Amino acid sequence: GAVTTRTLTVAPREGHFSLREDWQVHELPALMQRYERALRRVDAGWLNAFGWCNIGVDAYFRDYFPRTNKLNRIVSVGGFSAEEFCRLVEVVNTNVPSGEIAAVEFNVSCHNVNFPFETILEDVLARAVPRSRHPVLLKLSPDFDYLAHARLAEQHGVAGVVVMNTIKGLRLDPDTGQPLLKNRFGGLSGRAIKPIGLRIVAELRDAGVRLPIIASAGVRTFDDCREYFWAGADAVS
Repeated sequence: GAVTTRTLTVAPREGHFSLREDWQVHELPALMQRYERALRRVDAGWLNAFGWCNIGVDAYFRDYFPRTNKLNRIVSVGGFSAEEFCRLVEVVNTNVPSGEIAAVEFNVSCHNVNFPFETILEDVLARAVPRSRHPVLLKLSPDFDYLAHARLAEQHGVAGVVVMNTIKGLRLDPDTGQPLLKNRFGGLSGRAIKPIGLRIVAELRDAGVRLPIIASAGVRTFDDCREYFWAGADAVS
């Protein structure tokens, strides 16, 4: 097993939440209001719009990576160009000897940052994957052409695919009609999307994709795991 980090970017990124760590007790209502604009419970799941809120890859390796050295880790990274992914891979290579983490996950499919990732995916894989000293996983989105992206992953030496990222969704305030989340749209996760995750795993296998698949959608019980394994997954998250 392994633990996957929050997606890390080249520079610290506030996203649609906050990087502040000095909240005082009297500010807790304001903090909770920020949470409500970035994360909401919905029917059978969660809708989030954190937007890659993170402290940046350099701060992660300085402050957090040494504190989790007893864990097997998958380091998730995200960027908006092949150059950024190459830089992220270089930082991981510099800080982690080969074999000391399970993999690097390329998140090239997040809805909450409002970017057309399909326009850069092939360039990212062609340039960044060969630079990595660690196995690379590609996180697929159900809202993009996941079969074509899995084919690109096979062509460019990716070690496996993660199925799946969240599904783009929307909730409105029933009193005002205004979006509940700061980004308007958010990523739906949880039990609600498990049937979609199972379908995508099965479709990838039916199409002849042979890469290892880590299934990640609505997994909570042993039976959830069995369903994903029957559908064709190799691991679950």
